[in-house]
Amino acid sequence: MSQAKRIAVKELRADSIDAAPVNIEDWREVFGEFEENHFWEASQCDGCDYVHVFQDGGNASAICEGPMMNYWYPADLYLVGTGDAGAEEAARRLADLPLCVVQVNGDYGLALSGGGMDLSWEICEAYTRLGLLPPAHFCRLPRMAGRGISTRDKYILSACRATLAVAVKRARYALRDLRSFGKKAA
Repeated sequence: MSQAKRIAVKELRADSIDAAPVNIEDWREVFGEFEENHFWEASQCDGCDYVHVFQDGGNASAICEGPMMNYWYPADLYLVGTGDAGAEEAARRLADLPLCVVQVNGDYGLALSGGGMDLSWEICEAYTRLGLLPPAHFCRLPRMAGRGISTRDKYILSACRATLAVAVKRARYALRDLRSFGKKAA
């Protein structure tokens, strides 16, 4: 996906800018107890460009283990389709990122399939690949390892600025509404 054309920031939807991490105590319970809960994870062939998507680990559990951290992040998969087909396409778009697509109690989102450091850059990039502005929660990107210099990182920064601009605009509208409500109630 990194070679694929990026979606222009002005075309990214603001549907998920308010998304916040949802805690999961134990993914094994989530996937074990409820048949409607699933995960999709993609693996790209080292020698070619082929990307294979595994649902619930498939028979390649050594490659695709699914969510590794105790959180998932709601995401509207509108632009990549609906249902399992949309989840599979979303996973395909994230093949080179440490994230997978999850379905929890009928809602879709993203979960980290790796960890060890702050992965806010990767989470924000994942949302953009799905046609979404990243959640404001992740837009305080860490200054680390030279991040922010590459064309890819500048695109992510631009998407985060757009997210925060939308959040500020929404906050101003909410404040204006509260002020007018106070005047009407008086």
